[in-house]
Amino acid sequence: MKQKTKIQNGDIFGDLTVIKYYIQIINNKKQGICDCICKCGNKCTFRASALKYDNKKQCGCKDGRGSRTKYKIGEKF
Repeated sequence: MKQKTKIQNGDIFGDLTVIKYYIQIINNKKQGICDCICKCGNKCTFRASALKYDNKKQCGCKDGRGSRTKYKIGEKF
């Protein structure tokens, strides 16, 4: 049996901090989704399994693929 990914708000994966964890149905399957904020200030969304098992540790900012929208920690969005 596949083990469930247990992620909570505030968990840190490399430069990413989970700010919201929720379940979304995609192709008739439940998937955990994480809204994260990177240390560079970018807000990004990833599947929970990508954070936990695919070694996703940053938004892409270190290799030039990060979002152009920047948010500062503590800023409302």
